[in-house]
Amino acid sequence: MADRLHLSARHQRVLEALLRTHLPDVGVWAYGSRVNGRSHGGSDLDLVLRGPGLKEIPGSRLADFEEAVRESTIPFLVEARDWARLPERFHREIGREYMVLVESARGFLPDETLRDYFTLQRGTTYKNRLLGQDGPVLLGLGSIQRNGGFRADNLRTYGGDCPENLLVRPGELYVSLKDVTQSADLLGAVARLPTDHRPGRLTQDTVKLVPKREDLSFDYIHWLLRTPEYRHYCRARATGTTNLGLPREDFLAFPVPRLTSIRRRIVEAL
Repeated sequence: MADRLHLSARHQRVLEALLRTHLPDVGVWAYGSRVNGRSHGGSDLDLVLRGPGLKEIPGSRLADFEEAVRESTIPFLVEARDWARLPERFHREIGREYMVLVESARGFLPDETLRDYFTLQRGTTYKNRLLGQDGPVLLGLGSIQRNGGFRADNLRTYGGDCPENLLVRPGELYVSLKDVTQSADLLGAVARLPTDHRPGRLTQDTVKLVPKREDLSFDYIHWLLRTPEYRHYCRARATGTTNLGLPREDFLAFPVPRLTSIRRRIVEAL
């Protein structure tokens, strides 16, 4: 989709965030030159907005979205038109060739949250005297990059108690629900143990995401938990002053929007 529309992944993310903020219940189609193959990187992006029940979208909401797009980093013109306000002949013309960006009039309204997909397994303390002995590596705060990502430097093995429920296997996700600095860069930060890495053990500072169902994409969740929207969500719900915490219930309440074609394309590109 990105190639066909001449959209970079960065501009797709900006557009998606603006739609989610200003028009969360609206279906979105692209049409015009960026769909029919007669565009270039600087061409206008033509969008048609399909409100719930295909009724008119309030003009104030359209104006807010258009202003936000103009003030964003998107370098080309985005023309957004309300389907309900267009004449029938425009409907027929658009219907000849279009691309669905938001797949239904439910738009970006989340159907589910992290709680629908995962339970959390919290880690436990460890004994310092057993560090460096044979065993899995410890996956504490130091194993997670700021704002998310796995950090492999300075990992230490642990020869103490390592029950199965505390082990993180290659490909699995774990997060930090605390931060010892006011930056909150590690608060809610996610990491995924690389597929070629030895298993790791949770500490008292990390929790593992244990899947409750099979119809999920770990790639999508890993991407979702590194988006600016998620990072803002975590910082806005921080508790404490010196040591920050993110309540488990707040973490599990984070919305999981449906995996639309735009999101799928972004995830596949990363």
